[in-house]
Amino acid sequence: MQNIHQKESEFFTIYHLHPEPIFICDVNGTIQQYNKQAFNFVQEHCNIQRLETVYELFQNENWVEGLFENVKRRQEVIHHETTLYTEFPIYVTAIPLSKTSVAFILQDMSRVKESKHFIQYFMYYDELTNLPNEKAISEQLKQICKSANTRAAIIKVNLNRFKYLSDMYGNEFRDQVILYVAKLLKENISKPHFVGRLSTDEFIIIIKDVKNKEQTISFIQQKVDNLDQKFVFKGQEIYYDFQVGIAFYPEDGNDAETLIQNSEIAAKIGLNKNKKVCLFNPLYGQPFYRKAMLERDLYQAIKKNELELYYQPIIDTKSCNIAGFEVLLRWKHKNIGMISPEEFIPIAEETGFIIEIGRWSMEEALKQLCIWRNKGYKNLKISLNWSIRQFFQQDLLKMINSLLNKYNIPPECLELEITESHLMYNIDYFLNMIKELKELSVNVSIDDFGTGYSSLSYLTKLKLDKIKIDRSFIQNLDRDEENNVVVKTVISLAKNLQLSIIAEGVEKQEHISFLHRHQCYYMQGYYFSKPVCRKEAEHLLEHWNKQGC
Repeated sequence: MQNIHQKESEFFTIYHLHPEPIFICDVNGTIQQYNKQAFNFVQEHCNIQRLETVYELFQNENWVEGLFENVKRRQEVIHHETTLYTEFPIYVTAIPLSKTSVAFILQDMSRVKESKHFIQYFMYYDELTNLPNEKAISEQLKQICKSANTRAAIIKVNLNRFKYLSDMYGNEFRDQVILYVAKLLKENISKPHFVGRLSTDEFIIIIKDVKNKEQTISFIQQKVDNLDQKFVFKGQEIYYDFQVGIAFYPEDGNDAETLIQNSEIAAKIGLNKNKKVCLFNPLYGQPFYRKAMLERDLYQAIKKNELELYYQPIIDTKSCNIAGFEVLLRWKHKNIGMISPEEFIPIAEETGFIIEIGRWSMEEALKQLCIWRNKGYKNLKISLNWSIRQFFQQDLLKMINSLLNKYNIPPECLELEITESHLMYNIDYFLNMIKELKELSVNVSIDDFGTGYSSLSYLTKLKLDKIKIDRSFIQNLDRDEENNVVVKTVISLAKNLQLSIIAEGVEKQEHISFLHRHQCYYMQGYYFSKPVCRKEAEHLLEHWNKQGC
């Protein structure tokens, strides 16, 4: 009984709160009740002082009786469209509630159609720029590819360094510059040519019915030359760059995906050749096909658990202990196998995926360090290589602090490694960033020291903790006296500046002996261990804890 009353209560709640007019009548068509929306509808649209029957509501039109009899006889929901007293169409839904009553629900079809149009619009148009989106671009290309008697140019416009600029200036800048470029393209590439936004920093232009290939290329080159590359953001002039790649249907592809991919490859060929506008050339395509494939798959690599952290021990040869681990990223692709970091890290930086990968890497490394600390390795430290893109992410300090707190890691157990080339970007920014990292008590070191071209005066300004001597110097010890002088000078410089020093690439006992003679005791290299997975790193810890050197 309680369930029946509950269902009745729920029905009347829906009935009264439903946004559409609802009329309930008996089998003779007499209206028994109606909701507030129905009352308002009658007052606004019907020339009737007192509405008594459903026939009056529908102006006694012939279809009403047939509809009513149909519902009563078949006990099924029936739909009908009419205009009633209104100028706009009304969609009538007749629902049998029982053998003695029927509900009529009225919908304003102009609103329904407007809503459908709105949904349809955003299926095919980009919300920010109002340009056709990826789905619309694909549909456009599919239509082109159905015709065997046409020729079309597919032009890809890539904004270079866009993710880097977005990281520096934030989301507001990102949206403003995209709107600015979209406006430029619409103004310069007029109808009937097609302009769409493929993704965050990528646009597609489609020129149909190409009669003369050379004239089309010349037209594109002229339009590109006229595009302004200066953008004013909050009173500051910011210069952005872009790359244009061109593929032609049908010679460069017979489907939408291939045409877009080949226009992208053309843009990348142009970037390598320092050409603003470049045509697709299958002779140069193979390495770019691989790169395009890696770009596509790298985005999913974290979710597919293809990325893994490896650990190379840093040895304190004076105490014969593992002082810490350098954390290195490895990617085991499900189809290709292991992919060198030298290949995929630049792709990650170029695409901006390095930010997400960096977050994942830091969390995984700190989580593992927490496990080791709980096993008694309290003095263990980890160091992570940090790219220029990662240093410019806006929430870097907040992220580091949050993860340190989450895994209860003392800040001094974390070290971020930068390369000398980073300092060439914006020394003032780095001075401030490193100062803030030092305030958190996070260590900062320079990796591959001696291979860059930065001023030595930066070392005194940056207040770093550590220098890592590049492996190329260590591997040439005792082969070249000038090389030996460089290593000795770097060690002496570090000691005078009260910096710690680590030698990378130690592979021989002779390397250890040389470094010991010059009082460099922290080392890493294949002599001790190659980078290993988490389990093997734990075995190394146990081994060194028991046996030492």
